[in-house]
Parts: sequence; structure tokens; C-alpha cells
Amino acid sequence: MSLGSTMEKSINNKASARASIPLGAHLLWVIILWMAFTPSLSALTLEDVLPQLTPQERAELREKKELVYYSEGAPDFRFLPSIPLSQRVKTYFQGFSPNVGDEALFLLPYPSQGTTPTLLSLYNRLRAVSTLSGIQYRSSKAKGMRVLFSDVYAVKDLKSKTKIPDPLVQIMPPEDSFPIHLVDANFGSEYYEASYLARDNAIIFGLKNLTSLKYIFPVIGAERFRTQLLIIPLDTELLVYGVAAVEASEMVRSLIHLPSAFYKRMEALKNWFAAGL
Repeated sequence: MSLGSTMEKSINNKASARASIPLGAHLLWVIILWMAFTPSLSALTLEDVLPQLTPQERAELREKKELVYYSEGAPDFRFLPSIPLSQRVKTYFQGFSPNVGDEALFLLPYPSQGTTPTLLSLYNRLRAVSTLSGIQYRSSKAKGMRVLFSDVYAVKDLKSKTKIPDPLVQIMPPEDSFPIHLVDANFGSEYYEASYLARDNAIIFGLKNLTSLKYIFPVIGAERFRTQLLIIPLDTELLVYGVAAVEASEMVRSLIHLPSAFYKRMEALKNWFAAGL
């Protein structure tokens, strides 16, 4: 038998052997290989993302569903969760000199129906900025609840200020931002930038003032008040990390207790987000 015919026979035998393997076995091997080389997508726990909490802090968060920390100066990021997006949170607060910083952790239950919301639905909830109209905060001066924001809507750009519908999406972009208009109970009609980051099963929602905040006269310069919510789905609940920072004059700080004032804003944003779950 010639060398050519021997090689041909060997190739034909191998082809016959491959053809004899059932399709189900091929699929099984594909699944096994995929599981071996694909990172685990299992849900995170509170301990996974907040290893820095003391046992007492973790117990308080579990019991009260929130944990709050103030700092005189830039945020300490004491409660910042340990996830890949955390560095982007820190970067957001660079480029100015805040003298008040607030941090808070909130635990939110999943909807009572027992269905875990998709990341896209959470993302679009945060992009539905018009629903910020009417949100309330606890006002010491009014001795009760007071409307914080009204007449909130997205705009095409800051130059035209053309009102547009809530820019909901079917596919989450990794990063996006757009300007919004709102009437603030304390600072009047203003424009902010709403920003979004979505990756690694987490979402960051940011608000930054694009125009000076006025209390009779300008008291906080443009881009000198910033706040973010970091949303992380956990195994049994949603974790929300809120952080706010402001660069304000000594006069403003003497008139208003800014740590509590801006914490109440974070709390109001958290309540708004939770109401849409």
C-alpha cells in the first residue's frame, strides 16, 4: 500500500470517528469548556463589596438599612465599595477643593414580587430624570417634608436648552451624560449634568451643577457641588452607596449646616430611585 493511500485511510478513519460522536456530546463539551474558562457571575454579598466595615458598622447597616459618615473636607471614601468602578467614583470628585463631604450606605429590598430587576431597568430608572419632579426631603425649617426638585427635564444641550423626553435606552452605553434642568427648593432654576457609567454589574449615577447655585446671590460656583449614587445588586438586596461633596464659602457654611443639608439630598435621591423599583 502506498504512503498516500495510507494517509488517506487514516484521515477517513478520523473523520468517521468525529462523525460518529453524537451532537449532544459536542454540545456538552462546549458547555464544559465555557464553564471552565468563563468567570463566575454569581451574586455578590455585602461582605464581598464592603470588607472594610467593622462588625458593629455591618450590624448597624443590616438593622437600620443605612450608614452615614460626614467629613470636613473632601470625601474620605470610607464606605466606598470594593468593586472595579470604585476608582471612577474617586476621579469624579477631583479638580475642585470640597470642604464638606457626605457618605452613606443604603440597603434596599428587591421588589416584593420576588423578581430581581434587570440592570437595564435600573439604568433606565436613573435616566428617567423627569420623575425627579416632586421628590421630597426632610426640612428642619419647614418641620416636615418639602418638595426638593420640580420642573425637571433633560435638555438637548446647554446652549439651546431645548427640552427633550427622558433619554431611555434599549442597550446600555458604557458611559453617557446629558444636561438637565431643575428647579431647586433652595437654589432656584439651575442646570446640572446627569452622568452614567454601567459595567461589571454596577451603575454610577452622577449629578454636577453646571451653573452657579444661588441663594439670593451666587453661593456655590459651577461644578462645585457633585453627588453620585453607586448601585450594586447583591445576592438578596440592592446596595446603594451615596457620596456628595461641595466647595462652599465660610459664610455659606456658617448659615447652613451643609453636611446634613446635602445628606438629605442624597437620601431624597435614594428614595426616588427606590420608589421606581
